[in-house]
Order: sequence, then structure tokens, then C-alpha cells
Amino acid sequence: MATLRRRVPFKSTEEDEGDRVLDEQEQEELIETLRKENEVSTAQYQLLITVLLGLSLSAQLLYLVTPSKRTPIANIFPIAPSHDDSPIPLSTLLTLISIFVHLSISLYCHYPRSLFNLILSPPPKPLPYDQAFALSAVAPALALFLWKPWQTLAWWSLGPCMVYVTYTVVQAIELGGNGVAELEELRPFVWRGLREFRIMDLSSPGPRNRMPTIDLNLMRHSLVLELSGVYALWPFCSYHPSYTIPLPMTLFLTYSPEWHAANSTPLRTEVRPGRRHITILSLPIELLNLVIMHLTLMDALSARMFCRAWRAASESRQVWRNILVQSIGNTIPRPFFLPKPLMECSSRELEALLRRWAAKWTLNDPVQWTKRLVSPESLEGRKAGTSFSLKMAPGGRWPFSGYDDGSVWCFDLGDDWRASSESEPHLLIPSAFPEARKSGTKVAIQIGLDFSSEEALGATLDTHHLTQLTLAVVSCLKDRTTNAQIDIWRVILPGPSDGGTPSPRGPKVEEGLSTFKEACMSGIKNCCLYGGAVAYTVSNGLGKCLVIVDWKMANGRTDVDTIPRYHIVCFRKSWTVHLLPGGLVLTGDVLGLISLFNWQEGCPSNARPGQEESKPIWQKAFIDVDSHAITTPLVIEDKIHIIIPTEREVFLLTVPFKLDTTRLDSIQLASVMKTLFGPALTVRSVKRIASKESLGDREPVPITLAMAPGGRWVFSAYDDGSVWCFDLSDDWEASSVVEPKLLIPSSFPDALLSGVKVDTVIAIDITSKEALGRAFYTHQLDQLTLAVVSSSRDSSPHTHVEIWRIHLLPDPSKGGTMSTDGPRLGERLSSFNDVSASQLSNCSLHGEAVAYTMENDPADCVVIIDWAAANGLVKVEELPRHCITSCSPQTVHLLPGGRIVTVQSGSLRVYNWKEDCPASTLQPQPGQPERAPTWQRPLWGILGPAIMPPAVFGNSIRIIIPAKREAFLLTVPLHDYRADAIHLQSLTKANFGNFPQAHKFGYRRAVGLHVFTNGLYSAQYCHGEDVGYEENSSSSNYRAFEFEYPAESAGDDPPHLLYDQYSNRTVLTSHALTYFVSISSTSLHTFPPINRNNT
Repeated sequence: MATLRRRVPFKSTEEDEGDRVLDEQEQEELIETLRKENEVSTAQYQLLITVLLGLSLSAQLLYLVTPSKRTPIANIFPIAPSHDDSPIPLSTLLTLISIFVHLSISLYCHYPRSLFNLILSPPPKPLPYDQAFALSAVAPALALFLWKPWQTLAWWSLGPCMVYVTYTVVQAIELGGNGVAELEELRPFVWRGLREFRIMDLSSPGPRNRMPTIDLNLMRHSLVLELSGVYALWPFCSYHPSYTIPLPMTLFLTYSPEWHAANSTPLRTEVRPGRRHITILSLPIELLNLVIMHLTLMDALSARMFCRAWRAASESRQVWRNILVQSIGNTIPRPFFLPKPLMECSSRELEALLRRWAAKWTLNDPVQWTKRLVSPESLEGRKAGTSFSLKMAPGGRWPFSGYDDGSVWCFDLGDDWRASSESEPHLLIPSAFPEARKSGTKVAIQIGLDFSSEEALGATLDTHHLTQLTLAVVSCLKDRTTNAQIDIWRVILPGPSDGGTPSPRGPKVEEGLSTFKEACMSGIKNCCLYGGAVAYTVSNGLGKCLVIVDWKMANGRTDVDTIPRYHIVCFRKSWTVHLLPGGLVLTGDVLGLISLFNWQEGCPSNARPGQEESKPIWQKAFIDVDSHAITTPLVIEDKIHIIIPTEREVFLLTVPFKLDTTRLDSIQLASVMKTLFGPALTVRSVKRIASKESLGDREPVPITLAMAPGGRWVFSAYDDGSVWCFDLSDDWEASSVVEPKLLIPSSFPDALLSGVKVDTVIAIDITSKEALGRAFYTHQLDQLTLAVVSSSRDSSPHTHVEIWRIHLLPDPSKGGTMSTDGPRLGERLSSFNDVSASQLSNCSLHGEAVAYTMENDPADCVVIIDWAAANGLVKVEELPRHCITSCSPQTVHLLPGGRIVTVQSGSLRVYNWKEDCPASTLQPQPGQPERAPTWQRPLWGILGPAIMPPAVFGNSIRIIIPAKREAFLLTVPLHDYRADAIHLQSLTKANFGNFPQAHKFGYRRAVGLHVFTNGLYSAQYCHGEDVGYEENSSSSNYRAFEFEYPAESAGDDPPHLLYDQYSNRTVLTSHALTYFVSISSTSLHTFPPINRNNT
């Protein structure tokens, strides 16, 4: 039993070699060798038959022009005088027939694409061999019948002999081609000609007898599909046509009969009728696995829906391993890291990794996060706020931090982001200045990680699992007298257990690769490591420049004057530095210049850098570029991809892996997303001054403003009770003086002369049918209604209310235009008086109802009046009012259906004023109880003045309620007056007005953090090769979540933000590294790029 359970590894023996199954590469090499041998033999056979036919045809032509008709053989071997040497009858005609047969059989010896066939288009068809043999046999049969000498019989027998020889050679050539073709049929060659293979979804309504459809995009070869005995042939072509063909479940695939003749076998003209056809469903699962291996990720996922056999084949580990290996460097960046070595990953794990990379970022609402404290005992008494440089290895588990005593620590965040236990830091590299901590001297330190180059990865480059990386530490005492020290270390990351040995607790230093001294620095800003080069910015005796050193050559040098350096002189401060393959370096400075230098083009020198600024090979100026957010470049399709984010746009910089400096046009910059990072809104303003002369003696400060839809017409109420109109024109960039126009005179004409102020509030109605008229159906705003509520402050006995109809289109009877006339005052719909008020505010108009707030100490209330019924009422005692007593809201909005929304004291309220507040002619009195709203909800920091007029969608009223940290959607049913039918839901959480400074941009996604409110946001953008990419799409989906960051993070500096684009993991931590916060996922914010040629 122990023997049965013991796992015996496979061992190859000599006896197994004969039955060993060749892998795909060996099959290709073997078939290619046989194909070349067949081509050589084919060329030899063709040369032989061509020479024989040429000699025979030349002899026939010579005999045709000979007058004596003496055969060439008789000239060589003379005929005896006793024999009859006369020619056979009809010798000329028989010679012409022989020449015709020679020309006919010679057609078998030409390639289908030869010059002979190109001249004769279409090429003539040769005679069948039996007919050619019969025609050529007439002459020798006649000679034999007449008992002619053997010389004459031999001459006329050359024709049938040439037909037989040609037939034999052609059959030999075709047999060799068929042998190679049969070998190719033993592997899944059928699918090598397919560029795409997708099962299309036909679940939409349609005929019941519709069959499954497969979309085939031919790339190189021709195919024949057997559909119930009917052949559909796709000929060879140089372009890529797409075909959508209805197929039954039993799909037969064979080679095209013309494929060999057109591509590999020149002399093939027919296919044997008894050839066996291969069906998809009859193929063994091993061959199906090989078929799916050649498909892309999307095609493999689609192919598994074809049938059960395809699904079973698509679940093979070898399939997903091959798809992953083919994708790395093409659609997946190189290097690409797996959570464990490739040989240990199962098929489900490989499939999940590929799908995660190709899929959109998942959305969790609300955001899930965990906070992990850092054990202070492990830091050995280091004070808070001492971490200056922080980097994270791919995978999101291991952050590395450099402290101000020169030591480097690592933290284990674990593979489970939900873990909330304390994280114990681990000392990785001791300080190069051990006396600094004792003396209290601070150490400037920067660290850099290299996990992309072959030098750093070593043998892990093929396993696609990160087990080692290279770490650079640049440190210097801040006393400005001690030389700096640069150390290069190889760090081993823990991996799975090996042979029963447990994995180490955390990363460990394997060996010191290089150490050397540098001149003392007043500050270290950047550190980057790639391959055998380390780069850092210095400001010291060498000047202000970027220094790049080959750390292998500098190893062990303590004299700073002997270190060969590459200098890139830049008088502007560089915010970011990225070393790239091929001797390139990317820098970003404070002025928004992204520059690309070829640092290897010069010679290393230990002298001081020159005074002239280095010239880049490529440079581009960006507006509001955030070079801090540029992450590690990636290599895809032999090109270096670098994401460059700006405030309003994200760009993709593509640099060839092996850049030819003489062809800089190969460096391409493309827009991948248009969006807004940074301020919540960037305002482009044009100041337009209003003419004071047009306003007369009025103070140019309006009390209330209202703007009509379209943004052109602005209505303003002044403190004399008049209403004016301003034309801002359709061109918002116009800067000319705006001439105001008096629209409605004041209801108190003596106020301007006496200097008495008049409280005036206005409101417009552009949503109800009463206000719009026919515009409600034509969808062109040509009129609206305007309410003017005014009250004089000189103890006037009443408040005057007027409702006017305003025409926005010119009067056609007078031939006016909008540019000269502007809005016209139409009829006055209503005019009435109300009780006097000490102050008016918040006016709203909808349909035949007008609402305004009257503040009368101590009785404050919201008054709602049916202006159509109140028209002409002068006595305030006769005015019917709907009053919401003891209410002084910040804003009011009338809604359809007799409801009103108010905002008061941090509470959002909805009243049903027609039912709950009956009309009464009694004036509001002090001490009246407050009306209970139909629905209310307390909201902190609600921005009442920012609420826009409601909109009606279907049978519901929707209104946006903004708050300081969140925006809500209030939904009120149009015909349902129950309180539980009203819904309030969150739309977006963000700090409106503040902007993020801490953010990171990966190849596909970005994350950011608002500095003051710590609101977390994320973004995902598309590239041209991505599925679902739309070049000129105008759709957008913006959602930003509020993330309640711990209180101890308050301060001027933003917290650390780490992001790993391989695992989509986001980590937040304070500068003191007292805790870590891991976030599962965030929301989408996608804006596909816009064609810059059309903008």
C-alpha cells in the first residue's frame, strides 16, 4: 500500500524515446524539415520534366520544318536501304498533334502563381492524361500497323512516353505534398488561420430555428466548412475579411482543396474523394486544448460556451498557462507577477488573474476598509514623523520605509486586507551612520526599488513570481560635512515552504551588491534604481543636477573624486525621476516639463558638471502635470508605456524598447482619458462690466438674481424695486460692456427719489405648463413667467406681488431681433397686495402658485398664494393664504402636486401645503404652532442656496440636495402623497471645492485622496486596444466616495498613499507610520479619450 501511495516522478528511458510524443515546437520543426525536403525534391522533379519536354518539343519542331520528313533518329541511326524509309501518312498533321500534346502536358509543370499563368489569364486547362495519351498514341500505332522501321516507330513513340513520364513525375510530387499535409492534419492546424473565434449571443427575440453563430475572422489560410454536404469556400486573400456564418452544432473543418496549390504544394490539382473529415466534436480533448491555447483571453472565454467538450478543454491548466505566457509582453506588461510561482498556480488561479487584469475595477458601495496599527515597541523608540521615503513592492504586501536615522524597515500587511491585527515592523537594513541616532543628528534618506530589470529579478523572471528585488539606499547626514553613502542590496522576499523548511518571517537582505561614497548633500529628493544604474538628484558641491552612477563600477570606492558619474544638469527642481531600459531616464520638474534624456550618450566623468543645461532628446510641456503620480513604467509589445497625469487629462507616453535616437518620431504621446483631477472645478472666467450709465442713480449691486435656461438672460432685482435684464450673449468669451435693460419698473416709484430701500425678491417659472405654453410641446423656450415680490422699508402698509409673462423671442409684427430687443415684457398675469414684512427672502414660482418667506418679528412664515385667484385684490384682509408658520427657511422650492421643499436649521422638509395648510384670510400671528411636515430628514452641512429647480422624470419629481461632504437625490412621487413614498439616496460623497494632492496613476487605474476631508476617489481609463474602447464617446460615470480617515492624520501634509496596480490594492498611512489602512476597492470615473484633431 505504501508503494501504491508513494509518488514516483517520471523518468525518461531509452525505450521511451521511440514512443515519445513530440511537443508543439518539435512538431513544427519536424514538419518544417520535411516540407523543405519536399520542396527540394519538387524543384528537382520539375527541372527534370521541364528539360525532357523542352528537348522533345524542340525535336518535334525540327521535324516539322524538315522538307524530307526524315526523323532525327534516322539521322543518327540510318535506315537500311532494304527497308521503306518513307514517312507515314499525315505526318505533318500528326506532328502538330504531338506538339499540342507537349504544350498541354507542360501546363502540369507550372506553379499556379508563375509568369506563365499570369500572362494567360485565365490559364488554359491541360488535357486529361488519358486523352493526351490517346492522341499521342495514334502516330506510333499507325507506324506499327504499316510495319515501318524501328527508327520511325521509336520517333513516334516519344509522345506517349513523354505523357507517361510527366504523369509519373506529377504523381510523385503530389504524393510528397500529401504526406506533409497529412502530418499537418495530425495537429490543430485548422485554427492557425483564425484571428478571432467568438460564439455570438442569439438570446434576443427572433425565429426559433435560428442556429448558433460563430464569427470567424480569417487571417492567412483558407478553410472549407461542410454544412450538410454544402461546401463554403473562402479563397486566399491578403486582407482580413470578417464572416458571420450560421452553423449547426456539428461543425466540420477540413482544408480547402486549393490551399496546398496556393501555398505549399505547387502541383496539387485535385483531392482524393475518399478523404476523411475531422469534426470538432470528434477531436480528443488533448487536441482541443491545443486549439484553445492559440486563442486570446476573450476568445477562450467565448469558446467555452460552444459545448461541453469545449468547456472541459478550456479548464485545462496547460491552456491557461499558455494563454498567460503568450499575453505577457503583448497585452499584459512585462514583468508580470503572480502570487506564487507559475508552476504552482492552478488553472482557476491563472484564469482569475487574467480576468482580473482585463476586467473593469469592481465597485464596492460603501467602501470597505480596515485599519492596522503599527506596534510602537518594534520601532525601538523611534519618534513619530521620522519616515521620509516609502516604497511598496508589487503585490501590496511589503512596504519599505527609510527613517531619519538612516535605517530601512519593512512592514508585513499580509495577503488578507481584512486583517486588523497590529503590524510589526521589521528592521531590514541598519543605518550607515550608527552614531546619528545617539547624537540626534538627522539623516536624509531616499530609497529606490528595482523589480523590473533582469539584473534584479534573476531566475524569477521566468517563474513570474517575485522572490527577490534590488533596493538602493541613498543616505547622508544633515550636518553638510559628512560624505553621503549609497548602498545597493539584494532583498529576498518570503515564498512558499520548500522541503519542509518554513518561509522566513519577512524580507531579508541576501547580500550587499555595491557600496560607495558620494559628496555631502544638502538634500536628496529622488532615488531611482534600474538594472546596473542608480539615479539621484543632488544639491551639493557638484551643483544642482541629476547624477546617474553605474553601481557595479563604483563598488568599493570611498574617494568621491574617483567615481565616474553621468550628469544631467537641470536648473529646475526635478519632482520625479524614472530610469528606463535602453539608457533612458524620464524627469519631471516644477514647471510641468516632462523630459527624456539618453544618459548613456555621454562619457562618465568624475569632474564637476558643466554649467550648460543638458539637452533632452524629447521634451513636452504640460499644464498642471503631477509628476509625483507617475508610477513605474511598464513594457508592453516591446514599448515602454508611461502614464503622465495632468489636472484635466491623462496621457500615455510610448517609447520604443530600443530607441533609435535618429528617429525620435517613434516616441508617441496619446490621450487616454479626459477628466478632472485636482480642483473640483477649474473656472475659466471673463469679466464683463455692466454700464453704470444705463442704471441711472441705482447702486450697481443687485439684491436677487435669476437666470433663464441657456445662460444668456439674467434677471436682476435692485433695491428700488425695479427688475432689469442683462444679455450675456451666446459667446461666453465676449468681453464687451453689458448694457442692462429695464424690464419691470418699480412698484414704489418714489423710492429711488427718496432713497428708501425696497426689499425685492424674484423667481421664474420655466417648468410648468402654465408658464411655458406651447413651448411645453415645441421644446423651444420662448416665454416664461416671472414673480416680483417687493416691500418698502419705510413702514409701508403692504407688500406688493406681481406676476408677469416674459417673451424671450422677438415680436414678429415689429420685425425685431433678439440681438436688439432682448426679452419683452408681456401681459401682467396677476397683481395683489399682502401684509407688510420687515424682510423678504426665498421666492419660488410654479404654475399658479407663488411662495415667499416673510420675516416679521416674532412671526416668521412661508406664504403660498394662488396668484390667479388673488389677482386684483388690494385689501390684505381679503387675500387667501396658505401659511407654514414659525418657519424661516434658507430656501424654498415649489413642487408639482401642491408640495413644497424647505431647508431650515439643517433639516430637509417636504410639506403638502394644499392639504396640510388650508387657505385663510387671517394674517399670521405670533405664537402659532409650527406646521408638521409630511416628510423630513436632518442633514449636516446642507447647502440650501445651491439647490437647483426640480425636474420631473416619468411619475416622480427629482431634486439634487447638495451638502458639504455629500450630494443626495430626493425623489418625490408625482401622485403618491404618502411619506414613505419619498426617498433620499446618496449620489456621491466628496468635499466640493477641495482638491486632492496625494494620488497615484497606474497603467489602467488611478487613486487619489482629498487632503482636507480625506475623500478617496479612483479612476479607470481605457486604451485603444482594450475591449469596449470608444474613441469619441461622450458618456461618463463619475462617483467619488468619502473616506473617513482617522483623526490623527489631520495636518497640512497629506498622508502617504500607496497603490499596487497588479493587485488593485490601495494603502493609506500617516507619515509616522503608526497604522496602515487597506482599502478593498473604489469606484469608477471613466472618460474615454477624445479625438484631439477635432477639438
